[in-house]
Amino acid sequence: MKRIFLLIIAILFFELNIFATDTEIDTEKKRHSMAYNGYQGGMMYNVGYVQSRDFQFQDSEGLPLGQYDKLSGASMGLGGALRVGFGQYLRVGIEGYVSTLKYQPKGSSAKIGWGGLLLDSHWHINKFTIFTGGVVGGGSYTHIAMIDKGANTAANDYIVENQYVSYRHYPFLAIVPFVGMEYSLTKRISLVAKIDYMLNATNWADDYVAGPRFFVGIMFGR
Repeated sequence: MKRIFLLIIAILFFELNIFATDTEIDTEKKRHSMAYNGYQGGMMYNVGYVQSRDFQFQDSEGLPLGQYDKLSGASMGLGGALRVGFGQYLRVGIEGYVSTLKYQPKGSSAKIGWGGLLLDSHWHINKFTIFTGGVVGGGSYTHIAMIDKGANTAANDYIVENQYVSYRHYPFLAIVPFVGMEYSLTKRISLVAKIDYMLNATNWADDYVAGPRFFVGIMFGR
């Protein structure tokens, strides 16, 4: 974890240093090297493959309920971002998303909501824009688990469910590196796709689900 965190910090410092390399241009150009360069905002859909560590539910007395479990599967969600450009390469903004993994028994889910400050660098190649950066902000994890204890048959063949319900909710510091690409449909509309990986920097419990997520959406700007 420490190595990954240091790598992310190094990437962000590298992005900032890009804008300090042109030290031999004249004073007038320097003054405008970080000038406002438009804005961009839009929505994105995300899907990913996530999994947790092995964990075990316990009852109110601390006794184990069943065998060890492990969450894994496809998570899905929506969100959006707003970015403001400065100079030729830098963009600063905010973004926020929700991603939910649903699993059996019915009603069980692991949901992550997060948002924060966005910083990226981008490079234009004709109609394509390649970008890389990261988000630092707050995350919230909500895990609702329906734990079967069996079922009892009542009169008239009605089934009475016999379940425990586990509810876990906790915040954490989210660090989210990403890389992506945009394609300009028009001067103001672009298709965007990116891949990220969220790092839970402060509260990585065994039932926390993590994995790569793929985003696709549309951005509007000027």
